[in-house]
Amino acid sequence: MLVGLITLPGYFAITADMLESRQQALHSLKQQVEITAKDVAGLQSKILSDTETYLTYLVKLPELQNPVGSACSEFLSKIVKLNPLYVNIGVPLANGDLLCNAHPLNRSVNVFDRPYFQEALTQRTFSIGTYQLDRAANTTSINFGYPVIDTATDAVRGVAVAVVSLAWWTQYLESSNLPELSTAFITDSLDTLVANYPADPDALGRLMAQSNSYNQAEVLLGDDGIRRMQYRLPLLHNNDKESFSLTIGVPTDAVLNRINQRFYMSLLSFSLVMLGLFWVASHVLKRGVLKPIEALTAASRKLQRGIFEPDRVNEGVIELVQLKRQFEQMAETRLEAERQIWIQANNDSLTELPNRYLLNYQLSEAIHHAKQGGVHLDLLLLDLDNFKDINDTLGHETGDKVLCEVAGRLKGVVKAPDLLARLGDDEFTVVLTRHDYAVSLDDFCHQILKLLAEPIHVHEHRLFVTTSIGIASYPADAGCVEELLKSADQAMFTAKRDGRNRHRYFDPAMREAILHKRELIADLRDAIETELVVYYQPIFDCQLQRITKAEALVRWLHPEKGLISPAEFIPLAEECGLIIAIGQRVFDQVCQDLPALKSAYDDGFQVSINVSPIQFAHEETQLTQWVHLLNAHNLSCNDIIVEITEGVMLDPNCETIKKLMVFRDHGMHVALDDFGTGYSSLAYIYQYDIDYFKIDQCFISTLKVGSDTLALCEAMVLMAHKLGIQVVAEGVETTEQAELISAIGCDFIQGYLISKPQPLSVLVSDRKGVVFSS
Repeated sequence: MLVGLITLPGYFAITADMLESRQQALHSLKQQVEITAKDVAGLQSKILSDTETYLTYLVKLPELQNPVGSACSEFLSKIVKLNPLYVNIGVPLANGDLLCNAHPLNRSVNVFDRPYFQEALTQRTFSIGTYQLDRAANTTSINFGYPVIDTATDAVRGVAVAVVSLAWWTQYLESSNLPELSTAFITDSLDTLVANYPADPDALGRLMAQSNSYNQAEVLLGDDGIRRMQYRLPLLHNNDKESFSLTIGVPTDAVLNRINQRFYMSLLSFSLVMLGLFWVASHVLKRGVLKPIEALTAASRKLQRGIFEPDRVNEGVIELVQLKRQFEQMAETRLEAERQIWIQANNDSLTELPNRYLLNYQLSEAIHHAKQGGVHLDLLLLDLDNFKDINDTLGHETGDKVLCEVAGRLKGVVKAPDLLARLGDDEFTVVLTRHDYAVSLDDFCHQILKLLAEPIHVHEHRLFVTTSIGIASYPADAGCVEELLKSADQAMFTAKRDGRNRHRYFDPAMREAILHKRELIADLRDAIETELVVYYQPIFDCQLQRITKAEALVRWLHPEKGLISPAEFIPLAEECGLIIAIGQRVFDQVCQDLPALKSAYDDGFQVSINVSPIQFAHEETQLTQWVHLLNAHNLSCNDIIVEITEGVMLDPNCETIKKLMVFRDHGMHVALDDFGTGYSSLAYIYQYDIDYFKIDQCFISTLKVGSDTLALCEAMVLMAHKLGIQVVAEGVETTEQAELISAIGCDFIQGYLISKPQPLSVLVSDRKGVVFSS
């Protein structure tokens, strides 16, 4: 009885320690499962959402606008080879008949009864199907649909359908680098299994009984007898519905086995020692048993609180000494396991710096101490400039070595108690908590910029990396972690906008500017088809003494903000990619208006259209679309003048140059806008066979008899004529300017003297235009 009372605290302490260790290990495993599931789901959702973008683009193409013609099938047979994600692409008509398909059909196919087809047809929106046997591809699949709407009648002509084989889904899960013995499966909106890992094709198409709700982890026993931590989350939303869900299970036994083995060993050793106590004399019991047990019990209690202090003095009977060693080994194993789990959860595996999770905690603590002490702290957000180019050209291995070198250099200048962390990708964060620096914050930032700008040697490559730094302070700029990071990010964005390789402090105006910018971009997305209008500014022919051309200029008539300047919304459109849609919108309108302009003036009337460098670099900028539109309105390429800036010619992208040359070869004239203000090379001008120079209005505005600008203009006109290029003077506002520029041989005049930009109706009805005679 006495021995039982003595040993009971030891058993209790070991058991309690084991239970606590298991709980902490399971909690860490839960965090790992959530991170793994969200990483896999994020990539999967990106691929699925890209399908909607892909179909949205396809349905606007002329080949799909006529889904009954052979051109549609021929076009689809080519593009389906470009993307291995889709086993088939087809365009069933509104009645469900499939006449246009990427692969030849050996029998008639009708999909009118498919729910995804009905949804896309009736609701005129992107739809996602469920598990099915595709009738055209003859394979189990998930189908995605998007309505083909006639651009002329606004009627639904059919539905563009992209077919994704279930085999692809399973292959994707197999390539997701899940931990050993893990399981994963994807179900559709009806809880039908569409992909699983490990792969079991026979199970596809079965209904799955979902045992856990979204975004909650729980331990379940699998059919294979393995316990796994499972986590389920929605994979893709469509029309406010979860279309797919992903469930990932990671085995728990591997995490807990070491703890269990040490626990059983400790229990066994402890029990053997206790049995020997019955044969120990009373004086041995006092000196050799009770004291070591008390020490072991105290150590167990400390271990429960995460404290372990190994005792190098081995006193007591040999059994208790062995038990003490076993306990110390178990404690060391447990603490090492906890340390490794903590490092993995809180540190970046590549650079060994604290990650975003740990930074949030440390920054929260730093803010708390700063608040108590009534002091401030500074947060520096560093983002490497153009780092993506290194990954794209030299590979991610080289990029990783660059990141490690950058982290090493930053460690050399950021000392405790200041904080250094990697937020992810190419972003680093420095939190300055001290207030006794030998240099100012500006000097510290310059030190970092100079340090990171030094060359980095990776293998045989000598690389140069710069960084942009955004700075925000607590409590001046933000009062919490999230707002402080957001403020620093806005300042960093300003540093990049101002030219990169510099630092900028947060200013409340930045937040207002970003909010205004987001609001403007959101409005612009909705305004392209309804609020953007095309105005025309006439161009006067000095030799013929009449208007022979006009420049198409887009204007935004906002219902609340009124007329918004193109100088404000065009750069935003180029930044977010909307310039492609705006450019197409302007070209469509010009094709509709050109017949009226020709009728009002003459058959040789031309319209110049500004084309952004972004449009040339974008794969959707296709000459064939423009040629089809011109042909549809009985127009020729010769009726269009493509206005470019010098940036297009300086772009080393071969595709951009090739597109420009194709425009030129098809008969479209090319005009170089704002000539004389940039870095035009005469070799480029000669190579691209430019038709027109447009002298920028900064030269015209200061024209006077005997002025330097007049001499410059005369030299430009003379050079252009020697090269067979005609010249347009922009921004002509006075008769004196017009007479001077005409006298030196300028071919065309454009500006408020002739007319300000006008709607088509005004330009057609009011043909006066000529306000001087040269």
